[in-house]
Amino acid sequence: MIDWIGRLPDGAIALGAIASAWFGFNYAVLGERAMVRDLHAPTLAACSDELMRKGSTPPTVRSGIGELFGLPQLDALEAKLVERVLPPVLLPAQASARCACAVAAASSALRFDYAVHTASFRSWPVEQISSWRSDVMSAASGSACGGIDDENL
Repeated sequence: MIDWIGRLPDGAIALGAIASAWFGFNYAVLGERAMVRDLHAPTLAACSDELMRKGSTPPTVRSGIGELFGLPQLDALEAKLVERVLPPVLLPAQASARCACAVAAASSALRFDYAVHTASFRSWPVEQISSWRSDVMSAASGSACGGIDDENL
C-alpha cells in the first residue's frame, strides 16, 4: 500500500514534507496570531460593550395593581417578583469573561480556515468571517458561556 511512496521522485517527497511543515506552522502559530490580531481583539471590545448595554437593567414598569385595589402589599409583592425574574446586572469583568469564552468557542471553527489563509500568503479568503461576529455574540449572550438565552426571558 505504501510502496507508491518509493516510486515518487525525491523532490516530490521533499516538497510534500515542506508543504506539510509550512501548513503545520501556520495552523499552530501564524493562523492563531492572525486570528487574535484580526478578530479576537476588536470583537472582544465590541462584545463587552454590547453585553454591558444589554445587561444594564431596563427601567421596569409597575402595573400599579396595589393602588388600584387599595392593597400596598401587592405592589411590594410585584416588586419582589420583578426583582427575581430579571437577570442580575452584569459586571464588566463578567461581560469580558463571557466574551472571552464566546471568542474561544467560535474561533475553533475558524482555525483551519485561518491556517489556509495564512499559509497561502493571505491570497485565500476566509469565507466564514462575516458570520463569526454574530456567532460570538450569540454564544456570549446564550447559555453556552453562562448567559441567559433571550428566548427564555
